[in-house]
Amino acid sequence: MQGSPLSPSLYNIATDHILHEITSEELAEEYSFKLVSGLPNVTVLSFADDMVIVGKYSEAAKHIAEIATRRLHEIRLEINAKKSKCISIVNGKLNTSSIYLDSTTEVPALDINETVKYLGVTYNDESVFDSARTMEALRSQLERLTTSPLLQPYQKYNVASSFICPKLVYPFQTTPPYKLPVKFLKDVDLLIKAQLRTSYNFLEIFQTICCIPTKNLKG
Repeated sequence: MQGSPLSPSLYNIATDHILHEITSEELAEEYSFKLVSGLPNVTVLSFADDMVIVGKYSEAAKHIAEIATRRLHEIRLEINAKKSKCISIVNGKLNTSSIYLDSTTEVPALDINETVKYLGVTYNDESVFDSARTMEALRSQLERLTTSPLLQPYQKYNVASSFICPKLVYPFQTTPPYKLPVKFLKDVDLLIKAQLRTSYNFLEIFQTICCIPTKNLKG
């Protein structure tokens, strides 16, 4: 059931044998893609009910996907081809040819300038970092927080440091360093500092936490 706390565990139990089969050493050696020397080849990435099939060429990916589709069907699960996308890179360039798992099931290929999001990361022929959208989301969240009349200054500071600013960590982890514009990093730094300076009365925060009268504070 959607939203049931048992659902993730039940789904994992039901599909674990499929992941074991399509990541087997024999299949991986023939069809999968090697990302790092010395580590096992990659055939699949899976999180909850989102699955990414990885092959070293289109027919390899198709073969792995056919196995996964057949095994899912055996436990009464079906893939949603209309919500799926194929990212095909041939000789370093995006290939816009779709993959057909059978005569009727088409997995459409990602088109040039089209993007797709997987687990919070945007891709086309490589990962994409949208600095403008990230900055706007950060600005909006900080402004809503700092203008809220419902929280004390120290509570706003805790929300900013514990929840809002850490949201930048994941995009930074999933983006190659050379794709993070220096100007963006500087602008983020200035934005956060400006919001803290203009919206938080640090004297009031310190006074609230320590319960010290203002007149006893110096410097």
